[in-house]
Amino acid sequence: FLVYRGDILHSDRRGGTRARLLQSEGYELNVSSGGALPSNSSHNTAREGMPNLEWLGEFGPRLTIDLMANSKGSSLRLGLPLRAAFTTDFKRYRDAGYVFAPELLLDMPRIFGGRVDAFSLLTVNFADRRFQNYFYAVDPEFARPGRPAYSARGGYFQSDISLGITVPVPALSLKIFTYASLQSLKGAVNENSPLVKTNLNSTVSLVLIWVFGKSERTVFTDD
Repeated sequence: FLVYRGDILHSDRRGGTRARLLQSEGYELNVSSGGALPSNSSHNTAREGMPNLEWLGEFGPRLTIDLMANSKGSSLRLGLPLRAAFTTDFKRYRDAGYVFAPELLLDMPRIFGGRVDAFSLLTVNFADRRFQNYFYAVDPEFARPGRPAYSARGGYFQSDISLGITVPVPALSLKIFTYASLQSLKGAVNENSPLVKTNLNSTVSLVLIWVFGKSERTVFTDD
């Protein structure tokens, strides 16, 4: 991955890849993106016989507001992204609705004497009916015993909470990154879809990052 901090284009841990449109003390208006990998329905018992899930892309504006910051670099930031979604098989593109995903990011660089960088991110996702239908709807032609036809509704989609910790090893130009996340569908408007088999999902990752190149001039020394 690339860490880049230009006048307009930014790519870093403080908000992923985005193009900054406006910025002042305490807030930033940028353009952000997101997405999801495709899924083969033949490998998914719940979706067996249904169309595959294609590549999903999201793109739109995001307003971020700094709620708190201290002299050590730690900050609490509120993000308000609104993105248009589309799906594609790279032969054609299809409109997939809209997503509104308020996020609260607690960024804690250089804690424990500068030996550890950490962050925590809480995201609450809302989506319109078209986006929800893409994941949760069952058209009548694909209904079968145990999987009745279902039409999804717009509204609360899901919540995610994540925690990441990075331990730099400067002598080897390495960073050890651990990441854990929990996704919850409890209370979601479509948690009763026959395609939902569990309300909770968790992910744990261990990543080894090798910093093989760096520009002569950098904005922040912690990267």
